[in-house]
Amino acid sequence: MRSLTNTYVFACAFTFALWNNIQPTIEDEFIANYSSILLTNVPKNIPVHTQVLDFSHNRISGLSVSEFIYLSDLQVLNLSYNLITVLDFTVFIFNENLEYLDLSHNNISKCYCCLTLACLRHLDLSYNKFTALPICQEFGNMFHLEYLGLSATMIRKSDFRYIKHLQLHTVFLTFGNFSLYEPQSLTVLTTRNLHIAFAANQNFDFSLLYDGMSTSENLKIDNLRYTLSYKHFPSPPLMLLKKIKTTVLTLDAVDLQWAIILQIFMLIWYSPVEYLTVRNLTFRGPLEELTEYAFIPLLSSVEQSISLDGSMRALTLEHVRNKLYYFNQEILYRQFSEMNIANLTINDAYMPHMLCPNRTSSFQYLNFSHNALTDELFQNCGTLKDLKLLILQKNKFESLRKVSFMTSRMKSLKYLDMSNNLLRHDGVDVQCQWAESLSELDLSSNQLADAVFECLPVNVRKLSLQNNQISHVPRGMAELNSLEELNLASNRLADLPGCSGFTSLQSLNIEMNLILTGEGCIQLCQHERNFIPGKSIVENIITCIEKSYKSIFVLSPNFVQSEWCHYELYFAHHKLFSENSNSLILILLEPIPPYLIPARYHKLKALMAKRTYLEWPKERSKRALFWANLRAAISINLPISSEANE
Repeated sequence: MRSLTNTYVFACAFTFALWNNIQPTIEDEFIANYSSILLTNVPKNIPVHTQVLDFSHNRISGLSVSEFIYLSDLQVLNLSYNLITVLDFTVFIFNENLEYLDLSHNNISKCYCCLTLACLRHLDLSYNKFTALPICQEFGNMFHLEYLGLSATMIRKSDFRYIKHLQLHTVFLTFGNFSLYEPQSLTVLTTRNLHIAFAANQNFDFSLLYDGMSTSENLKIDNLRYTLSYKHFPSPPLMLLKKIKTTVLTLDAVDLQWAIILQIFMLIWYSPVEYLTVRNLTFRGPLEELTEYAFIPLLSSVEQSISLDGSMRALTLEHVRNKLYYFNQEILYRQFSEMNIANLTINDAYMPHMLCPNRTSSFQYLNFSHNALTDELFQNCGTLKDLKLLILQKNKFESLRKVSFMTSRMKSLKYLDMSNNLLRHDGVDVQCQWAESLSELDLSSNQLADAVFECLPVNVRKLSLQNNQISHVPRGMAELNSLEELNLASNRLADLPGCSGFTSLQSLNIEMNLILTGEGCIQLCQHERNFIPGKSIVENIITCIEKSYKSIFVLSPNFVQSEWCHYELYFAHHKLFSENSNSLILILLEPIPPYLIPARYHKLKALMAKRTYLEWPKERSKRALFWANLRAAISINLPISSEANE
């Protein structure tokens, strides 16, 4: 018998999201890529009709008019990561269609304008060596400018006078060896997004934070580091709250004393900020002059404030490191648990515990992934009644039963992610109690065996048990009548699972099991695994069908009315007749009235009229015969399931 170890059976299941990622690109003849080839000068043989020109990551130190004089169609020019020291905009006098110009990451210290690039939309001069901001008077005539990247070591109010009338989308400011900031300089700008990258090795100037919040709706600041004493910290001005425009605030690479963090948080809480994200956070202190007792009044005021209604909707803390070792962390957990916000994320913080809120919580989304949480989390907690999504992946949970009890009083819970934990379930007279509302459960990458089927939420619709230790789906388990999607990939299944208790099942994933990887067994051609990125969907379909020993079409009323059914059957039908083979197998998932098949799909009608097809039986007693017929059709000894009649 022919071995099928290296052959495929093509299963007709596709995701249409692939089309959404396809974007139109300029034809190759209009693109010239010279990046990363150690150029020291701009070459002279550039095609004259070039529209996109990339010289990034080279060693170019100077530019001249003669190098760009013939490139009148040029729209995009990338000169980032070179060694340019002087910029003269008259170099681009013949490139009036230029829209995108990137000169970031060079050594530019001088800038000469005398030319307005009227079509320019994107100009990036960040990460250079300017002392003052390189804003020429001609910038004020760039009315199409949307993105502006700049760098400097000092900022004065007058620096932005030429562009204060421009309606910018994004301003990116990089500061190295920063020496001076004149307060309220940033507030001259009109921009929706402001991104400030401060010097990584300097004490942060908090006036940039305060003025930035008064300038843009979306503010991001990198490198907030402050090593001076807390008593030298410049508190925010009292009038600032009335001026704040920021609703989305992101702080990255933050290294501050805990008392300073609390003061900043108090400012943000009372402000219009709705979404606060802090990444790579290290909090320290208190220092010798600020003992733990001095924190209590401040913490009390924070706790009183966060329980009140505010503008904040979501707080995200990622990659948190605590250098305040002797501080009572229970106080910190209480601040988080009592927050009156909808979404809270604390990710990768080595957090071993979280307290149950004292009162009915407003939390709807909690993400505590990649921490050190255990089975004791939220046990007997009845205040998370509005919680809908709970993500606890990459923690230290061990008992599936305790996880079920944790959810039992979460009356609104719909999604739970417990993947990548240490979950087990012994299944010996142990009752589980899940939230009745839970419809999607991820238990992948745990230590669960067959007994897991005795401890599942009865109303679950989507269930992932991928990468566990399941060898078979046992009989007599609780019926999961709502289950639509079941992922059993990467387990130890040796036979086809009996799914009699899953009356609504639409999708079953059993790849990477013994049933599909053993010698002489079937391998499926699946789009997630076998489709080649970059090829069109039609090309991938043709390739899979041509390489397949058999093509199985599971037909349903919805599928036969789709364009994909037409494409797949067309190519499979072509192979059937061109090779005079018997490679096509039709399975009817349910009866299909002839009038449901579109008239233009004459090949499908002809196939169904002339070829014998299998029908999935609703009666359990007939399913053993169905599997036997399918084995015969594929012409291979499929493993015989002890539960084939189910």
